[in-house]
Amino acid sequence: MGWSGFLFLKTYISKTALYLASAVVLVEFLFLSAKPYAGDPYAWREEARSIILYQQLYIDPDIASKFGEPGQYYVRNIRNGKSYSKYGIFNTIAVIPPLLIEYVITGELPTMIAPSRALILSLYRLVTVFFIVLVFFQISITLSNKKLASIIFVLMSIYSTYMWHYLRGTNSEATQLLLFLSFFYSYLMFERYKSNYFYFASWLFVGCLVLTKSSYLLIAALYCCWHLYNEYFLNKKRQILGFIKHIFSSLLVLAALLATNTIKFGHPLLSGYHAWTNENFHLNNSTFDFLYQILFSEQWSIFSHYPILLLSIFGFFTFYKTHKKTSILISVLFLCYFLFLSRLSIWKGEWSYGPRYLLFILPIISLPTIWTIDYLIQKIKTKNTFAILGSLSLIGILIFFIYI
Repeated sequence: MGWSGFLFLKTYISKTALYLASAVVLVEFLFLSAKPYAGDPYAWREEARSIILYQQLYIDPDIASKFGEPGQYYVRNIRNGKSYSKYGIFNTIAVIPPLLIEYVITGELPTMIAPSRALILSLYRLVTVFFIVLVFFQISITLSNKKLASIIFVLMSIYSTYMWHYLRGTNSEATQLLLFLSFFYSYLMFERYKSNYFYFASWLFVGCLVLTKSSYLLIAALYCCWHLYNEYFLNKKRQILGFIKHIFSSLLVLAALLATNTIKFGHPLLSGYHAWTNENFHLNNSTFDFLYQILFSEQWSIFSHYPILLLSIFGFFTFYKTHKKTSILISVLFLCYFLFLSRLSIWKGEWSYGPRYLLFILPIISLPTIWTIDYLIQKIKTKNTFAILGSLSLIGILIFFIYI
């Protein structure tokens, strides 16, 4: 990493964030997942295995034909006839390091999951968890400057919501969460320091999100429009280079996606979700049914799976007054993606726990909870403040464990 990396950590990452992330990782270590996720992750692990062993992206046809229905996990390229994982290429990139470690240690890389792979994948996931907590706390303390409330908020977000379930899993939800948090933190740093380093870092993370799942292209488009709006209406100089920079960055992300689609599926407009006839991928879902399910149903409600959203309601106006511009961006990203998801026929992400397609943004939406927590801390002026808050947190965690 060198001195530049050390300077970055010292300047932008607090010791509290490092301590908190280490503590959470220790807890996660005690509850390591016994088995890796099958299904979708198996497809991109197989693609990563093919890269490591044979330096090729396509999958052995015997393996592709025997796992799932045609098009369910692997898609045949319309040009070369070879089979590829239908999922975004960054899923594959993210799983190369643990599989490479397994190959170096054991000297083999079997198709089926070996006991050593289950352990290595779980340990590797701890690295992801560490950086999720690190970045999440930095976002919280940067916006609020309330250390205790931010610590409590981060811990509540992990242990009283369905986030903990996905932090323990070896699917891509935790990776998507880390990428989105990293994007958002880079944006905050760009707004504070006006540094191109953070600007392009934010676009790098957006690009990785898009290459993980193509639906994040909506986030990329909104982020580009956000910068263009600010450049035109809020920047008095209105420099043409600013417009070019924003458009170029977004087009670069789009070009990366189209190039990946062409390599894997044979055409830039094929996403990989076109081949499985049972997928029924359409934008014709009932919005009213979606709203009922996402708000009130036992299986999909964001309030039952992410209950601290209710606390964020009480702190929203304070958050809005303190960070008007940031709160508008958060609201735009959430509402637009929420409306898009409401029309998506596969919005549930079946065979999942809770509304997993919203996990990436719910921690950011719930940021006003920090002000609610801080209000309670300030109001409870007794010696038993920490005992009361600790007891409430413990009760919340116990309720969550009973629920699951």
